[in-house]
Amino acid sequence: MLAVGGRSRIEIERALLGCYLVNPDRVSDVPPPIDMFTHSRLAIASALVEVHAETGTTDAALVLGHLDDDPDPGIHAELLRCVAGIPDNASSDYADHYKHSLATYHARSNALAAAQGLAAELAEGGRQATADELLETIRTNLGSDNGNRETPGVALTVEDALAFDAAEVPWIIQGWLAARDVVLLAGEPGAGKSLIGLELAIALATGQPFLGTIPVQAPQRVLYIDEEQNTALGVRRLKRALTGHQAPTDAPLLYLAENGYNFDSATTGPLLENQISDFNPDIVIGDTLIRLHQRNENDNSNMSDLFVSKIRRLVNVHRTAFVGLHHYSKPSKDRPEAQHRVRGATDILAMADLVWTLEGDRSSTTRQLSQIKNRWGVPAKTLTTEYREDGDTATVTAQETSANAENIVLACLEDMGPTGALRADVVGALCAEGYTRVSASRVATSALGKLHGQGTVTREMQGRFARYWHRTWRQQLD
Repeated sequence: MLAVGGRSRIEIERALLGCYLVNPDRVSDVPPPIDMFTHSRLAIASALVEVHAETGTTDAALVLGHLDDDPDPGIHAELLRCVAGIPDNASSDYADHYKHSLATYHARSNALAAAQGLAAELAEGGRQATADELLETIRTNLGSDNGNRETPGVALTVEDALAFDAAEVPWIIQGWLAARDVVLLAGEPGAGKSLIGLELAIALATGQPFLGTIPVQAPQRVLYIDEEQNTALGVRRLKRALTGHQAPTDAPLLYLAENGYNFDSATTGPLLENQISDFNPDIVIGDTLIRLHQRNENDNSNMSDLFVSKIRRLVNVHRTAFVGLHHYSKPSKDRPEAQHRVRGATDILAMADLVWTLEGDRSSTTRQLSQIKNRWGVPAKTLTTEYREDGDTATVTAQETSANAENIVLACLEDMGPTGALRADVVGALCAEGYTRVSASRVATSALGKLHGQGTVTREMQGRFARYWHRTWRQQLD
């Protein structure tokens, strides 16, 4: 959203309302409410006008009482945010400054919106170059639409680089997400990527552990762009997940559904930029990546330009991280491994800082969440996630796959009793718990080896195959 004097529309609106609420005796007049960005601030502005007309003051207690009939639970919290940071001795000039800033904002925003509409008509008439030139001219004359947030790349001498303190990784979620990362979450359609995306968004916004397991360093502002699900389904899932987390109503999460936002669109691209600039998120989650651009995803140059000119620019200009949900291609014998099944050009994987994969049997409630790339170091250990529904709530939890796999292996060996089990039996038991055939084969080998080394499982070669027993059964046989 257009910023005025380095401040976003949210900051301007809150400061203006806060001036009236903090210093009622210093306010000479209250203008009619302007089109505020949220219902909460519009309700507060309307209450200010009515209270001032009735009492000649803008006392916060009277305004709060006037708002008690409004069912929106976020209004009280928004009122507190408006008054935060406003000095007690702020004069009427202080409020006038923000009135002028907001009027300037609206004038510039309206001019840009009109230009975007005209550009869309030009583009539809086959005059894309003229449309691009028009928008560039309007933006230049209006001033940067991102305040002073455009940042150049870094230029370091050897001396600078050696003096740089690179000891600490700016983790937001230890081992999984750092500040200003570009992350790809890939999986088959229906694997549950959106459920993990919502779990990630809510954990970040509330500061609760991700998947109930991994600590979040501090609450983050999260913008979730959902262009994959229909609104009814998306909101239903969101509400159930929020209820499962017992998320507070003022958690800084903004969910956008079915707006047709697209980085490459002359019409919705600038609108998406406005949303991001206005909300000022720490993390943007895009569901899914293919819906957010108009390019050939199988072309490396197309995907490289998408990440450099759009996604990396978003990260650098808005100082945010980006998590993009993405699909697998269809399975084949030639491409069994996760890194070869991520759909599209190889530059999609190459341009991401971290790549997460989500795999598992869609008939099961469990999945394996893994990392196949982590530029910060060794990929984190694979997690086994479990989706649970209970009435109107939904949760996604996880534990390390190694521990979970060992429990499944031990249970399988106990069930097989004195006959013991072949490795193929163990692989079958893992697949029954949601593992893919490829991951089950790999995990079975690791878990059986570890448990045998610990003495929990015994092994005996029978021809070319090994048979395994739970230690308690083997002791009884001996």
